[in-house]
Amino acid sequence: QAVRLACMSLDVWDCVTGDEAEPENRELQRIFRRSDRKAFAILQSSIAPNLLQVVKEAQTSRETLEALEAHFGDASLSNKVYLKRSLFKLQQDELQSCLDVTSQILAIADRLSQMRFELSPLDLVIVLLAALHPRFDLWVEQIERLPDDQLTWANVTRKLFHEETRLARLEQRMEALAVSARGTPKRAFKTESGSKPVHDPKDDLVCTYCSKRRHTENRCFKRAKDLKLQSKKSAQNFPRKSKSASAYVARASVVTSDYESAEEEF
Repeated sequence: QAVRLACMSLDVWDCVTGDEAEPENRELQRIFRRSDRKAFAILQSSIAPNLLQVVKEAQTSRETLEALEAHFGDASLSNKVYLKRSLFKLQQDELQSCLDVTSQILAIADRLSQMRFELSPLDLVIVLLAALHPRFDLWVEQIERLPDDQLTWANVTRKLFHEETRLARLEQRMEALAVSARGTPKRAFKTESGSKPVHDPKDDLVCTYCSKRRHTENRCFKRAKDLKLQSKKSAQNFPRKSKSASAYVARASVVTSDYESAEEEF
């Protein structure tokens, strides 16, 4: 399947299947042979080392495919061993879906069935459970507790697809919570049960004066500091206030009394 998709992405799959024959025109023939070499390289690079002996005499992509079909079409013991070994070596990677895994298992089981090597439904279920990614380990433990009459291929795959959907939704929720946690800071408040992260209403406040969080303009320390500094500067621009009128009156009365006493002595 991967080889077919790779060839189709380069538009050379028709050379492999033989749907496109080699043209007689020299220019078109050169283009065809170039496409065939691309397909031949893709096929040869995707073949396992133990199968290179099968396609060593192939010169074109079409001959390579025919050699592989003839080899796997043979119901020999070596082919049965190879297919059964590849069946039990299946392992789901992190990015592979459960549908892909089940499709591979059924494809290999169908090839073995054509060679008159039948696998029971329970064997297919065991192969599937062993091939799953470790994130399904808890689910596999639950399936192993089921009675034998419920361990059918249809029932297990249905439960598997449901579990895959549940895990995907759970991962999406966790990612959304992580994003929201990064956007809105959480503070820990002590409660009766201990310190727990609780949403503080002050986290939603934004000062329109300094653009900082957790306060408003009327409680802004920067604004209060700026206003105090501004009042000091304005006070320096005006002269100091004169003494009060009572101080001048008291001084005048003292001077007058001194003058009157001096006049009497004279």
